[in-house]
Amino acid sequence: MLGNIFILGDSYSTFTGYIPDGYRAYYTPQGPYYIAENSDLKLEKEQVCKVEQTWWYNLSKDYGVLIRNCSWSGTLCKDIPELKRLVFVIAFRFVQVDFLKPLV
Repeated sequence: MLGNIFILGDSYSTFTGYIPDGYRAYYTPQGPYYIAENSDLKLEKEQVCKVEQTWWYNLSKDYGVLIRNCSWSGTLCKDIPELKRLVFVIAFRFVQVDFLKPLV
């Protein structure tokens, strides 16, 4: 058991209903947001449409307690060669005071 788990991630770490209100989710029960918003597109077999398919849900189920997921679809994890390290580019609102309150 790892213990308490906090997620501060990018688009792939989001799912509707598991991130703070007002944060945009990439994954929804209808699949990725671009499919949910466009009825002409079809959900592919391997696309995430259940929270149980996310990496962080399975991590918390197997190794700890998910306290909070403050991921937002709009952030980006990117390797920038000039910096020679992995950086986290943040493009979301300041985390609210209630950050430490469990969401699930």
